Amino acid sequence: MAYLKLVDFKSAETDCTQALALDKKNVKALLRRGTARAFMSMYKDAIADFESALVLEPANKQAKAEIKKLKQSGMAF
Repeated sequence: MAYLKLVDFKSAETDCTQALALDKKNVKALLRRGTARAFMSMYKDAIADFESALVLEPANKQAKAEIKKLKQSGMAF
């Protein structure tokens, strides 16, 4: 989270990837990595992270909103 607030998206992605290596079901890490990837224009990877979060937490509002935002803006394609 700190790296996201510092606008250091690459470090945020790296930290979240390391967290996910330890716990593949870490929803917060998936959401934060998806956010970092979206800011780095890695839209397909970001959507994949948000969709993975939804598999673990189907009612997750943040993941749903981020997917919708990326798809509506046309950034996902």
